[in-house]
Amino acid sequence: MKKNITIIMLTIFVSIYELSVQTSFLGFDQPQCHLLENSPYAYYSTTYGKHNCPAYIITKNGIGVYNTVGGSNDNNPSWIYDLLFINASTGFSTTGGIFNSLYVEKTMDYGKKWNVLGAVSSSTFLGTYIVNINTAFLINHIG
Repeated sequence: MKKNITIIMLTIFVSIYELSVQTSFLGFDQPQCHLLENSPYAYYSTTYGKHNCPAYIITKNGIGVYNTVGGSNDNNPSWIYDLLFINASTGFSTTGGIFNSLYVEKTMDYGKKWNVLGAVSSSTFLGTYIVNINTAFLINHIG
């Protein structure tokens, strides 16, 4: 009796898991949020230290507003893939960390502080799609 229940529970779990996997993408049902035109924000990748740890710097009008060089970042080297602002103070970035992790981060203070909205383990970054001030999607390929 116990074996039958275990097999049924495993079958239900596998069925639910398989339903949640999206194997193709047909597009979003909402248009992308209007992005800030001629954005004064830019980014570039760099390395630091004797081990050439990856890092990035975000600038506004050529002046650094945020960077991941040194400091508490020494144990979590990172790089940046995308930076999109929807107004002067609010923006989204897609950054990468160790072990093929991708993070979508958001700022609401002109790029000075970034909060992680979500993360996924992925091997290929394809893009960031911003729906509104509260919602951004990470587009990636796993595999």
